Amino acid sequence: MKLLLENWRKYLAEGEAQHFPWLKDLPEWEKGYGPGLSIGDRLRDLVQSGDDRFKIVGAGSFRTVWSPRGDEDHVIKVVHDLDDYKLQMNKDDFETSKRYPFIFPKAYVHADDFSWIVMERVSPVVKPEDMQKVLDQSFPAEQEAILSATGEMEKEWEFFNPADPFHVMTMIMASFRGGNREKQPRPGYETSEDKRALKLQDIIAPVAGAAYQELSKAMHEFHIDRYELGKGNIGHDKDYNFKIVDSSVFDPSWDQS
Repeated sequence: MKLLLENWRKYLAEGEAQHFPWLKDLPEWEKGYGPGLSIGDRLRDLVQSGDDRFKIVGAGSFRTVWSPRGDEDHVIKVVHDLDDYKLQMNKDDFETSKRYPFIFPKAYVHADDFSWIVMERVSPVVKPEDMQKVLDQSFPAEQEAILSATGEMEKEWEFFNPADPFHVMTMIMASFRGGNREKQPRPGYETSEDKRALKLQDIIAPVAGAAYQELSKAMHEFHIDRYELGKGNIGHDKDYNFKIVDSSVFDPSWDQS
């Protein structure tokens, strides 16, 4: 706990509090609490006591996401327990945001042990009009290339609806082969999905922008199955840039060395 407070003070001393003024409240929460209580425990106690400085915006099996009132652009992800697996989830979020800034939410500061992390708030894409804004912002050339090849795609994929932005996003994701992407399928043994992916790659590759290229690298590094990136895990920031909502669903065995 002492280390946690020292980390807050160090962060605040570096002048970052001007960007996150609500951080200055957190060291005060130590008063009256024993060393066994985590920051998540103290946040819950404060909310239950009527303190309205923070609110829960999401919760899962391993972490709770808190939002400081008055700041709709940032969240704090807090692990439930201080075990290595849960702490690693926050660490992965922080490191992937630095390695792939176009497609993962930005990360700003974290506890020394990664028990909490301050990140950019992103929203899952639910409405077609929001999906269209994401396509226009992050994949404009890829979208145009697919729509220009609509006739060919209708023959290849009969249910493709070029007027539906979710269908266009599905086409972008379908350009990534499933399974072991390092191993090329043997000529003559390609599956229909392999053939579709290769055709879409031929269409998209000449115009691929930064977000698509970064997404391709991340999917390869983290062994992401393209089906994991659908409704619920595709999101956007306040400017409608494409963002992966939750990286914790991906293969935990990836190696950053």
